[in-house]
Amino acid sequence: KNSLAISNTGIDAPLDPSRIFRRFYKNPRQNENNGLGLSIIKQICDTTALNIRYEFESGLHHFTIGW
Repeated sequence: KNSLAISNTGIDAPLDPSRIFRRFYKNPRQNENNGLGLSIIKQICDTTALNIRYEFESGLHHFTIGW
């Protein structure tokens, strides 16, 4: 209730939660960066008073937007 959760696969390791929402964040274990998508979502959440949370569990990356 009052949240939207999105989970996906990716590298089998957690991303750095303190840096994941920065533009072009790159995990040292992969060759590609995350681009602009997560930083745009973070800006939308900040502007609209939503909160976004990242967790890594059971090989899945979980993003939850709450209001």
